[in-house]
Amino acid sequence: MNRPLQRHDLVWLDPAGDLDSYAVNPAYASLVREWITRKNPLVVARQQRLETPEEPSVSLGFTMAPPLTRQRVSLQAPLRMVTRHTGPMELSETLPYAPEWRETVLQLIEISEGIGVKVCVYGALSWQSATACTYLTDSSDIDLLFYCNEIDTARRLCRALAVFRDTGPRLDGEIISKSGWGTAWREFDKASHSDAAAILLAKSLYEVQLMSSIDFFDTRTP
Repeated sequence: MNRPLQRHDLVWLDPAGDLDSYAVNPAYASLVREWITRKNPLVVARQQRLETPEEPSVSLGFTMAPPLTRQRVSLQAPLRMVTRHTGPMELSETLPYAPEWRETVLQLIEISEGIGVKVCVYGALSWQSATACTYLTDSSDIDLLFYCNEIDTARRLCRALAVFRDTGPRLDGEIISKSGWGTAWREFDKASHSDAAAILLAKSLYEVQLMSSIDFFDTRTP
């Protein structure tokens, strides 16, 4: 793989593998087999630290489209079965798949480009764009990933996103720092109004921990 795995990345698995064994819950084995056989992507989840793994593996997941109640399905698959690996889908790629949100998406792209922030998506909008199945409903959020290298950039971003406060759809998601840590952008926005070193709940590929907003933007590797 050309890049290290990160949360929210997309991967594709070789459909020639032992697909039924990948489902964490055996009851979902047939769903896993069908999903991979259709060459749909899977999302990288938080990983387990295994002391002496017999074979390197990766924790993945996907969300079924209605009418299966948008069931979330977890997998543990051999790393060697990954045939393709990319970052999350960029917001601009979703434009053809959510015409009802076109104006909001275009405005988000304009704001992000103006501030110098890369913006990607996950959740329902990403799944709908990747599979062409219907995931979005009237109550769906837009789940966004804002890649910010500096705390001041993140603050400017949050101020700019205030224009969406009283409009729909609701914006959710995370700020991702250059070290790979992620935190809810709404939590960061709330914290940045109170204290420069406010405490955030941060997530990496392997961990969840509390850290200051200053530490969140340093260069540590998760």
